[in-house]
Amino acid sequence: MGAGQGAPATDSEVFHERKQSVPPRREDRPDLIGKRNRFSRQLFLILLVAGLSFAGFNLFRDVQETDTPVTSYVPFFLLGLALVIALGFEFVRYS
Repeated sequence: MGAGQGAPATDSEVFHERKQSVPPRREDRPDLIGKRNRFSRQLFLILLVAGLSFAGFNLFRDVQETDTPVTSYVPFFLLGLALVIALGFEFVRYS
């Protein structure tokens, strides 16, 4: 007796139904594994350096506006490290 006749479905029938219900792969998706554009790495590094420079410049400017003497750069390094770790978790969450 099959699943359509009221009897419990066997494991092979359930597997066969699930296998047929999986949508086919779409070929119009980008190929993230294949060869990349030759400018991709340079563009990524330029944007990374620009973003880090922007964040660092504004952070130091904000600290200077408070007239607080900077005695150590360790807090800035730790803040940057924490931000990089948080950004890494964001990428892991969506992959």
